[in-house]
Amino acid sequence: MSTSATKAKAIRPVAEAGLVHCPAPGCRSDYSHPVEVRVNSGGVVTTVSGKGTAITQGRPTGRGVTTWLEFQCELGHDFAVIFHFHKGQTEFEIVPRGDTRTIRGAIWRD
Repeated sequence: MSTSATKAKAIRPVAEAGLVHCPAPGCRSDYSHPVEVRVNSGGVVTTVSGKGTAITQGRPTGRGVTTWLEFQCELGHDFAVIFHFHKGQTEFEIVPRGDTRTIRGAIWRD
């Protein structure tokens, strides 16, 4: 079987994919907006948000690359899905950021 055929079978249709749920205690809202994406590669941080794209110099998060997908649920809870890639291994965690009650602008969507 060709590699492209294998990859095509591994992709799940959107209807079968899971929804992102807010991890705040007692919330579990499945209505969350992506508000920011940050990628830190050796201290060079690229940020994409509703305000645009920026590249800044920061501190390395260790070896490899760390990616944060920041969300905000409809009740104002902020949380992030964090991926850390290093030498073929990927670690991930979902981290509640708190209840800001300040509505952040979502990354553009239609």
